Formats: sequence, C-alpha cells, structure tokens
Amino acid sequence: MNTLVARLLLAVSVIMPCAVAAADKYPSRPIRLIVPFSAGGPTDNMARLVADHLGKRLDQTITVINKPGGDNIIAARELLSSEPDGYSLLFITNGLLTIAPAIHEKYAINTLDDFAYIGSISAYPYVFVTGVNNPRTNLQSFIEDSRAKPESVSYAVVGNVSMVAGAMFTRSAGVQMLPVRYKGNSDTVSDLYAGRLDLGSFAPSFSIPLAQSGKVSLLAVTGSQRLVKYPAVPLVSEIDPALADFAEHAMVWTAIVAPAKTPAAVQQRLEAELKQVVADAAFMRQVHNLGDTVRWRTAQDTRAQVSQEIAMWQDIAQQANLTVH
Repeated sequence: MNTLVARLLLAVSVIMPCAVAAADKYPSRPIRLIVPFSAGGPTDNMARLVADHLGKRLDQTITVINKPGGDNIIAARELLSSEPDGYSLLFITNGLLTIAPAIHEKYAINTLDDFAYIGSISAYPYVFVTGVNNPRTNLQSFIEDSRAKPESVSYAVVGNVSMVAGAMFTRSAGVQMLPVRYKGNSDTVSDLYAGRLDLGSFAPSFSIPLAQSGKVSLLAVTGSQRLVKYPAVPLVSEIDPALADFAEHAMVWTAIVAPAKTPAAVQQRLEAELKQVVADAAFMRQVHNLGDTVRWRTAQDTRAQVSQEIAMWQDIAQQANLTVH
C-alpha cells in the first residue's frame, strides 16, 4: 500500500472515533440559547419553555440569553461569533430568517448559508384589534371604509414582520391604509384606546390580555384555527376569501439554529431531542396556553421553508416598494 495512503487511512481511523466520542458526550456543559428580543415577550416566553424541556431531555442546563436590538442582527452575530460546537444556539423567528433578507438588498447575514437548522417549533397568528371606543365593530368595516376613502384607516407597524405582512394584507384586500410605525407593541395601546390609531395586529399573548382588560376589541385572526379562548372571533379568511393567502402566511413561526459549521452529529442529536420535545403532551399544553400552536418542521424542511418564504416576501416587498437599499 502507498505510504501516503496508509498514513491518511490511519489518521481517519484515529479522528473518526474521536468525533463520535465527542458527539456521544454532547452536551457536557451548559448551553446558551440566544434570543434577539427582550425578556417577557412572546418569543422570549416560547424560548424559555423550549429551553426548559430541551434541557431536561439533554440532561443539561440551557440558559436563555437576551440580545435584543439591531433588527435581530446583534443576536445573530453573537451566535456566529461563537464556536460552532453546539453550545451556542439561536432561538429565532421568520422575521430574521425570511423577511429581513427579503426587504434588505444587502443583508448582513445569509440566513441560508450561515446557519445550521435544527428545526422549527411553534407558530402564532396575528390578531387584528381596535380600540373599544372605535365605532367600527368588525374588520370588514375597516376594509370597506378604506376602499371608499384610501388611507382613512391607520394601522400599527411594529418591526419588519408586521410591515411586510401589512403590505400583503392591504394588497390582498385591494385597499390603501395608512401605516404608522411604533417601537414596540406596548407603545400602540394608548393610541388604540384613544382612537388615534385604528388597527393593530399582535400575537394572541399580547392581544388577549388587552381584550380581557377592556382596552381593545378582537376583530379577526390569521391562520387556520380560531382562538381557543375567543372562538367567536372569525378567521381573516372567513371575512374575505381574497385574504386566504395572506391569512396562511401572516404567521410568526419560531426555529432553533446553530452556526453553519456545527458538527453533523451534534446537529442530529439536537434535532432528534427537539422533535421529542414538540411531541410531548405537556409541552403542547403549555404552548397552547401561550396562544401558540406547535408546528414542527425538520431541519431540512425548515431550511426549505426559509428559501421559499424569502422569495415570496421579496416579491411583496418589491411590489410595495419596501426594499431597503
């Protein structure tokens, strides 16, 4: 046998068992789960729930690290500057994975190439709300008023997801509404209640407490399932069939990613354990209590979904002139 070939085979025979052994020992120390939002929000709440259940399955502590700001870029860079060893993970939404790359002509991160996908976990719809003192009592009346008088109805925009989703909504409904930017969901409440703002669309975990406190009325919900706590609130697609495509895609979904060069064996271990987490009945109940639904996708299917959605949102952003150069 050629001496060089013999040496290469010997090296492989030494390296392979070491790699397998390293994967077998994973995780041998605490894991960081980076979240690009402040504590207490819907994504953070879901991340902490996943960290608790996944940590138990891995028999290791998973610590949630909040890194808000910079349109999720701060958290993403925190992940990508970490060692690709499975001890730093990112809990993220489609806002960073699909919408941000779609609206930025030159985005700082290539979400298809820079990340190793572990799997997607949950999704929540948008709930359309208005202030309790607004004379309009259903979503259809807002749509009709907008058709009669363009930009007579204002709606809240909080971040990239609601901006592009709002553009898709108005395009699907064939209306022109007036987008009003806010820094956060909580900043919209006083304007909705006072009637300075007509419409908001938020996560159930934010909308439902506002409705229970008597500050807003719930008008409609995206997705394919009515709210468990408010089954009388109609689906957007039930109000107008033209909104069916919008209702299907105007959802916020979550996923876990790692740096692209994370060892395959570690990725597979994480994916297998995460799949067991989302199939657990106790986890499902807790997710439903947050107003979310379990929506499992494998690593491969999550990546395919990202590729598909980037193309879709790019088309919407370009048509609505939302592309950032």
